[in-house]
Amino acid sequence: MKVAISGASGFVGSFLCEYFSKQGYEVSKIGIRDFDGGLAKKLEGAELVINLAGAPIIGRWSGEYKKILVSSRLDTTSKLSDAVCAMQVKPKAFFCASAVGYYAEGDNDEYSYKKADDFLGELCERWEEAARAVEPCGVKCVNMRFGIVIGKNGGALSQMLPIFKAGLGGKIGSGKQGFSWIHLHDLARAIDFIYKKELSGVFNFTRSE
Repeated sequence: MKVAISGASGFVGSFLCEYFSKQGYEVSKIGIRDFDGGLAKKLEGAELVINLAGAPIIGRWSGEYKKILVSSRLDTTSKLSDAVCAMQVKPKAFFCASAVGYYAEGDNDEYSYKKADDFLGELCERWEEAARAVEPCGVKCVNMRFGIVIGKNGGALSQMLPIFKAGLGGKIGSGKQGFSWIHLHDLARAIDFIYKKELSGVFNFTRSE
């Protein structure tokens, strides 16, 4: 089976490339330049397309950087959706990254939740809507709302560890607030499970403790 992954050079993407390769899958890495004309070739023969493209969310959200956050997600997702729909032999599923930033503060679960009325909530909503454009073409869509992704050699943990190793770490706020997170290995297994079970819709890739 062939899996096409955008954002393949990132923290999550590079791990997924390795994970699926070890599963015996053929992996096609979609880079930034491919969005300017090479998508059809990269997607050809793929049964699963995973979209992780997007500028890093961690950083100072200036007006200009907000525009980058939006365009790096919506433009790439729209281009991928259009390319998927244009394929003669379409993939079985299109998985697109999103974030638990979709939710407003407070308790949210599968039965009762509220969308955040802020920049990130609106961005996630538009991002997921762009991904669902593949559904009228007969392709299953899975929007993955990631919590903070934890793993070695990157992500949030690589930024936190040096501070704690220097003896400068401490709790944030009261220290009693929820912390939604998921380990890289669990994230990869969740994608594999959802694909094999032929599920679709919105899934929270997180656990809270």
